[in-house]
Amino acid sequence: MRVLFIPHPMGGVSHLIPLVSLHRQLDGSIESAFFLSEAAKQQQGNLLQRGFGLNLLRTHHNYTISSELAAYAEFQPSIIVDDTNLVTAYARQIKPLPRVTILRTGVFPNMPPKNSQHTHSVGHTADQMPSVERYGLQTYRNFQDFFQAEARIIPGIRSIEVVDESLKRDPRCTYSGPLLLEDIDLLPRHPLAQFFERNRDRKRVYLTYGVTQGRDTPAAIAEGIRSMLEKGVAVVTNVDVGRAPLQAAFPSTYFHSQYLPMHYVCENVDLMFHHCGSGAYHYPLLHGLFSVTLGTQMYDREDVALELEELGVARHIPSPAENPEFDQAFRSCVDRYVLHEDYDRGAVHAKLHSLQVEIERTRREFNFKQVLEAAASSVPGAANHVQRPAATLQ
Repeated sequence: MRVLFIPHPMGGVSHLIPLVSLHRQLDGSIESAFFLSEAAKQQQGNLLQRGFGLNLLRTHHNYTISSELAAYAEFQPSIIVDDTNLVTAYARQIKPLPRVTILRTGVFPNMPPKNSQHTHSVGHTADQMPSVERYGLQTYRNFQDFFQAEARIIPGIRSIEVVDESLKRDPRCTYSGPLLLEDIDLLPRHPLAQFFERNRDRKRVYLTYGVTQGRDTPAAIAEGIRSMLEKGVAVVTNVDVGRAPLQAAFPSTYFHSQYLPMHYVCENVDLMFHHCGSGAYHYPLLHGLFSVTLGTQMYDREDVALELEELGVARHIPSPAENPEFDQAFRSCVDRYVLHEDYDRGAVHAKLHSLQVEIERTRREFNFKQVLEAAASSVPGAANHVQRPAATLQ
């Protein structure tokens, strides 16, 4: 079996880590390769090859049908495994291959967003995809249609990634538990150890708004970090907004790094503020931390955040863009959950423990090789219900 892993090319490490996690569950009898964009190779290629020994294709992932077909030609896969790569749905119409895709809250069928004004974190909808009809391909009208596959993996647990009855009964769909990576030596452990030792008598918090945040991070997030520092809280973060003035004003209690050894960080903080990305929200659960989720107006994240709040293991603050009281809500959360721990810790820890038990059970029951074998034995492309077109791309 030859497995080609395909992340969303603009999703950064968020849509790459789950595939690397799946790759590490394979044995030596299966050949594999990763199809990455040029930017991803430049930014993460060295780490991926040194840290995990991945085989990277020469072909660049340009988020086009032609580049994906070129990757198929280079590696000759017998099966493809992707994470939110919409182009794969079109490429398979030309070159039918068994597909395993990762499915999350936000693309589950018959599960509309809790807030119809929110958008998906992918950044576009089905009607914004380029027209492919001139190539003889079927155009997909619904976002969920891009994720038809011979097997679908939900990287979480049933209590949080909630699906409808049709998906519960779908034999092609399975829960894997969190698809994360262990900490590796290439990430900054020693400076963090010094930071935590220096601040061992303080409350310590980790705050993230995602690894591909860029200019999308509201200024209110940086102000929230400053408010914690002013109250004597030590803060670890990957948020770039406001970094220089915060480093200058709080050199002993502020630690910034774009990438962090997440398990080590979560073992050494009292609480986590996060954007509820698919990977990020699992870390506080695994390490028994209460968390505060920060709104992004993206329904695939916010709908999960509301599930966590309903379960009693998190408090959600809607985005500053739709919440004029964001600053006050953030400060109140710092006072209540960080400084004074004014919540039922026993009930929270009991619920976190039950979720940890479910995570471990789900991980034990998941067998990636069996998923691949079942998908590979299916008729390629059958799940798409699309006839192979006569036209091909040049």
